[in-house]
Amino acid sequence: MRLLVDAGADVIGKTNMDEFAMGSTSTNNRVSVINPHRGLNGELLSAGGSSGGSAAAVAGGLAWG
Repeated sequence: MRLLVDAGADVIGKTNMDEFAMGSTSTNNRVSVINPHRGLNGELLSAGGSSGGSAAAVAGGLAWG
């Protein structure tokens, strides 16, 4: 990330993913991913696996794609 900043990039956040991109929920990490959407009964939903952090950022309107 240091190279991006040195090149003039504006870093507005970081995302998380399962270790080695092999998980299925993105919740078995030091920092768990929280899905910004809730289920029909208000329950917490999984943000997905290997790219859960990126998916949650897009779903929450924090990233373009």
